[in-house]
Amino acid sequence: MIKAVFFDMAGVIFTDTFKQSLDEYGKEVGLPTGKMYEVIHDHKGWKDFTLGNITEDEYLSMCEERASGFLFDRRKFIKYIDKSMVQNPAVIDFVKQLSSAYTVGVITNNPKEWFLRFLKRTGLEDVIKVKAVSSYIHVRKPDKKIFEYALRQAGVKGGEAAYVDDRPDRVQGAHELGINVVVFDGDVKRLKDKINNL
Repeated sequence: MIKAVFFDMAGVIFTDTFKQSLDEYGKEVGLPTGKMYEVIHDHKGWKDFTLGNITEDEYLSMCEERASGFLFDRRKFIKYIDKSMVQNPAVIDFVKQLSSAYTVGVITNNPKEWFLRFLKRTGLEDVIKVKAVSSYIHVRKPDKKIFEYALRQAGVKGGEAAYVDDRPDRVQGAHELGINVVVFDGDVKRLKDKINNL
């Protein structure tokens, strides 16, 4: 019997247009497609930022260093990041519905500063009871430790929980713990059916 349902943030609660927004910003400053993603994502700083090992300021300083040859505007970059996270109202409504009968939480690889901004925008601060966030517990998906943390916080066993993520490459740890994994393909009706079937 399912007692807890956990959700990823980017790609589930939010429609993730991260790469697209970065390409827009890159185009604005004259970079070829994909180059901005390399500047902000394809380096150790990104992993350290999402693990909570460095601050947002330290991370942005690293991005500035990697952005040789063009002006890296911190404020504009954050603006594009915020723009990339578009709320999925149907999923948010579903999360609220579930919260009346289940413990609801998130399991996400997210920097502290960004997670807090994103969560506030959803209006789910009081609904999300379990916050397994990589930057708070210093473990990233798919490591099973982040899923273990969520289970402990919810007070449930693996088979009593469901986890929804849009990326199959991030759920190995959940599988290892017997959590019921639902891969979200963007179809909210299908998501509801899968959760209800559990």
